Amino acid sequence: MKKNVLLLIMIFAIQFAFSQNYLISFAASGASNYIDSVSVENLSQGTNVMLNPGDSLLLIGTTGIIEQFNSVDMLQIFPIPMSNKTTLSFVAKQAGNTSVTIYNASGNKITGINEFLPKGLHQYQVSGLPKGAYIIYVTGNLFDYSSKLICQSNTQSNVRINYVSDKGNRNTNLKNGTQHKQSKSIVNMDYTYSDQLLFKGYSYNYTTLVADVPTESKTISFEFVECVDYDGNHYPVVQIGEQLWMAESLKTTHYSNGSPIPNVIDNDEWTELETGAYCWYDNDISHKAVYGALYNWYTAIDDNNIAPVGWHVPTKEEIITLTNASPGGYSHNGGKLKETGNEHWINPNVGATNETGFTALPGGHRLNDDGLFYEIGLGSYFSWSSTEDWGQNAWYSAVESVNDRAYLYGYWRKCGFSIRCVRD
Repeated sequence: MKKNVLLLIMIFAIQFAFSQNYLISFAASGASNYIDSVSVENLSQGTNVMLNPGDSLLLIGTTGIIEQFNSVDMLQIFPIPMSNKTTLSFVAKQAGNTSVTIYNASGNKITGINEFLPKGLHQYQVSGLPKGAYIIYVTGNLFDYSSKLICQSNTQSNVRINYVSDKGNRNTNLKNGTQHKQSKSIVNMDYTYSDQLLFKGYSYNYTTLVADVPTESKTISFEFVECVDYDGNHYPVVQIGEQLWMAESLKTTHYSNGSPIPNVIDNDEWTELETGAYCWYDNDISHKAVYGALYNWYTAIDDNNIAPVGWHVPTKEEIITLTNASPGGYSHNGGKLKETGNEHWINPNVGATNETGFTALPGGHRLNDDGLFYEIGLGSYFSWSSTEDWGQNAWYSAVESVNDRAYLYGYWRKCGFSIRCVRD
């Protein structure tokens, strides 16, 4: 045991910043305070996990040599570094006697406890440690964890390890062999420091996206907001800076007052329109679920209002805030808006990180001069703005597969582009 402690101390300085585990919990507010499930996508590694109500996520950091000791399987310490106190969280894989022991950098035992614990998630609070570096071991039935701890406190008192909580799973009947079903669990996910994660919280018909790069244990909060059009389509939403955006393109066939939007299929008729209309790419409704509809600009500014109640078609200025693109130009923020990978985007999908959670998809567009469809898989003309440009033009924004740019241009109002709405 002492040999293992000394070896861990030697590699501590090298791996500390990159071997941390982070325990992520979840909370809800707004239109619902209940979470049905959470989907977590590691955008950097292309992996994903699904969590049930009440589950927590344990991000397993890169640990190198430390992995030989199975030391960070399910042990989380936060905060690190500690001042006066810190909390240990770990999963007992089976019920049985469990010991929690603290060693200093010299391998000397500082304190420890031993008690019977049921299977499940448990928490202990450590306090009173003097300033220094420590190793904490947790051993039990079918599990053996260890992790590093730094204390920055300049004061010293009696070192204590106190039981805090088992998140509702502790029950003395376990001592008699009676086990109660565990309703909450920890879901593991491999994590490398600085990975981009996209959290999707689901509650009833509400879906909220949160993009984050965890650097500590934390709570991800989902604000559930109603975003539903006249047809009954519910849209996920994502907070980006001070703005709340739809995380999918509009697919409604009616204005918000119930007036139908004409579905114009004929190419020649499309090119002559100066009133609102919509279409599906290639006039194929199978594109609706993924890409939504294409609308001409007259639909975007119609007095009947195409946006869901409480939402509106963005102005040019709101798109500038989102993309940081200059009018008539571009920024290099397009990659932050694009869905990663090639499920929908044709290679090379340059610079796609989707770190905003906006999830722009390449739904293509319909031209004004011939009424034909172009660039599905290659370009996302993700929103008209409500702002006019000179002549017969209006402002819109787009991203493409071949670069990481976000464009903001004035173009013909008769074109068919997607629409993303922003909250009032």
